[in-house]
This record gives sequence, structure tokens and C-alpha cells, in this order.
Amino acid sequence: MQQLEMRLKEISIEKATLEKELKGKEVEIKDLVDVINRLNSNNLDLDKLYDVSHIKAEAKTLFEERNELKIRLAEIEGVHNLLEEHVKVVKEEMATLTEQCKIAEKEKKDAETRLEVLTNFFEEKEAQRQKEEAIWLQQQGEVVSTVERIQTMQNEIQNYKQQVEVLKREILDQEREYKNQISLLETKAHEQWVVARQVERRLEESKVEAGQLRNRLTLIEKNINDVDPEVKLHRLEANGEMTTSPPLYLGAESSSSPIMFSGSSGVPPPPPPSYLHSLFPPYLPPPLPNTSGVPPYEVSQRPPPLGGRLSSPPPMPLHPPTSNRYDNAGSPPPMSPHILPPFDHRSPPPPPPASILPLPLGTSHSWGEESLPPPRNSGFHPTQRERVRNHKGLCIR
Repeated sequence: MQQLEMRLKEISIEKATLEKELKGKEVEIKDLVDVINRLNSNNLDLDKLYDVSHIKAEAKTLFEERNELKIRLAEIEGVHNLLEEHVKVVKEEMATLTEQCKIAEKEKKDAETRLEVLTNFFEEKEAQRQKEEAIWLQQQGEVVSTVERIQTMQNEIQNYKQQVEVLKREILDQEREYKNQISLLETKAHEQWVVARQVERRLEESKVEAGQLRNRLTLIEKNINDVDPEVKLHRLEANGEMTTSPPLYLGAESSSSPIMFSGSSGVPPPPPPSYLHSLFPPYLPPPLPNTSGVPPYEVSQRPPPLGGRLSSPPPMPLHPPTSNRYDNAGSPPPMSPHILPPFDHRSPPPPPPASILPLPLGTSHSWGEESLPPPRNSGFHPTQRERVRNHKGLCIR
């Protein structure tokens, strides 16, 4: 760059000198032409004329050079200003380039470090890939066996699915059968419960009638054994005539009660075995409604008077005070096993208790509640409700 500038300066100087010489020569030529023209007109001193013309030419050249130098000075000043501005711009560019060079060097260092890290990473990956490839080649022989195992497992899964479907069908069939059996057992239990309620009602009615007959027997016996006619007359006037009283119970054929025992024998039939030994579910329906229009007879109330003028006996309680009977007689019995022993027809009958043996003739005896055996509680005992049989058939509480 400096060499070119020096060469440019030299060329410009040579050009200026040549232009200066050319202009001087032209001026001299003009002066000489004028002098020649004057010489042709007047006879003058040639040397003086030559000197004058030479001086004039030099003066003109100097004047022109001065003007040119002024112009060149102005141009040089403008160029100098431009160069100064250019130098400033170049310096700024040099500063930016130095900064960019520093940044580039820093990036170069970072790139070199990253290159080293990546080369190490790829070398490790290459080694790992080679190891995996070796392992894969080693395990490639086991792929066939694994595929066969997968197929066998899929076949086993299909077989298990089929077995599950078969078991589901069997379970549904068994559930349907169990539901049918449960419905049948519920209907049977309801029927047995209805029968048990009828038997209980008959038993209560028979107890009431037995109490009435017992009171009548005591009155008759007192009237027979009483010797004093005034007392007998007074008792007859108080209780009514004996001749108008209904006949005593002499058997199933002569009994006028519709609820007494039916059949040829005078022994009441035992309760049905299904009532004694059957299990009742806890969710039986209530008893059938009364459609006859007659209100149900309460045994605990005072019974209606007997035939004739004989007074009716006092009301008899259904259950002893200590017995824990059901509060609601219409509710079905709970599900509990009956603890009464089964009736054995082959065993001999038990001896009658002393309280029901026939009395000797002529002796008076009070037929009260104390002389009779304790009434047999119908239905279920409270302790029986707590007894539940387990799956082995043993009674537990």
C-alpha cells in the first residue's frame, strides 16, 4: 500500500513537471511568434526581445503554477480530510476486527475442547456399541428359543382363557340353581311357618278351653262333695244352674269345640315334624290377612261366658311373666334350630305325673294352676334363637 502511494506520488510529480515545461514552451513559442512578427515590421534588438519574451513566459507559467498549486492545495486538503476520516473508520474497523479475532480465538478454543470431548464420547460409544454388538451376536442364537417360549405362553394363555370361560359358565349355572333352590326353600319355609302359626293358635285355644274345663271341674267337684245344702244353694245361685251348663269334654266325638282334636282317638296328634326340625330363614313374609271379617280372638282377654248360668273363668295369661316371648305374635319366627328331641314311636310312653293321677272317690281336690303340669310353651324358646349351627352341624351360641 505504501509502495503504491510512493509510486503514485512520483508519477504525479513527473506529470506536473512535464506539464510545466509544456506550458513554458508554448508561451515561448507564442512570444517568439510575436517577436518574429515585430521583427518583420521593425528592426529591434533580438536579444532583448528574447529575454523579455522569456521573462513574460516564465511569469505566466509561474502565475499558472501558483493557481494550479492553490487548486492542488485545496484538493490536497480535501483529500487529507477524507484520509483522516478514512483513517478513523479504518481504526474503528481494526478495533472491531481485533474483538472479532479474540471472539473467534475463544470460539476456536471452545470448539477444540468440544471436539476433544465429542471424540472421547464417540470413542466410548463406539466401544460400547462394539460390546453390545458382540452381546447381540451372542444372544442371537437364543432368539429362536425365546420366540418358541412366547408361542407356548400364548397358547397357555388361550387355554387359561377357555378354562376361565368354562368356569364362569359353571358358576352362573350353579348360581342359577342356588337361586332356584333358595326360592323353593323360601316358599317351603313360608308354608311351614304358616303351619306352625296354626298349630300355635290351636295350642293356645286348647289351653284356654282346658283352663275353662278345669275351673268347671273344680266347681262341680265342690258341689258334689259339699254336704251343706245352703252353701250348695248359695253357690248355685251365685254361679248358675248346673243342669244348663254345656256337657263336659268326653272325647273327640262328643266335643262341641271346632278346634278340638279330630280323629277317632282322644289323643291329640303331635305337631308336624317339619315344624319341629326345620330351619326358618329370618326374612319370612307376615301371616296371611284375615279375610273372614271376624276380628281375631285375643287369648289373654276374658273368654265369653259358657252356656247356662255358670260364670266364665278368669282370663288366663298366654305366657309366664318370666318367659321372653315375642312381642309381636304376627311376626315370623327367627331362623334358629329347634331343640326338641325327635319323637320316637318305638320307645315306651313316659309315666304320667302324679298331678294327673285319678283321685280317690270322696276326696276333694282343688284343680288350680299349681296342681296341673306347667303349660308347654309353644313356638321357639328365647335361648333357641341364639343357637346356630355351623358348617359342621355343631350347635354354637
